[in-house]
Amino acid sequence: MWADDLAGLPPALVQTADLDPLRDEAEAYAARLADAGVGVRATNYLGAPHGFMSIPGVTPSAARARLELATEARRHLA
Repeated sequence: MWADDLAGLPPALVQTADLDPLRDEAEAYAARLADAGVGVRATNYLGAPHGFMSIPGVTPSAARARLELATEARRHLA
């Protein structure tokens, strides 16, 4: 995030939780990546708290977030 130039970084998936106090910083990072020409997919999960993907049953969107992560990893590693 604090580097002067983010160009040349690999594609990124930035997933944010709507109720996470760090959400704005993550969204700013995604915007900087996009401005640098880096392929980035940014997704915000509404109503989700910080750490929602690692706490089973906390929010229905956790499964969707894990699927998105696996799909993006598969797409870039294939």
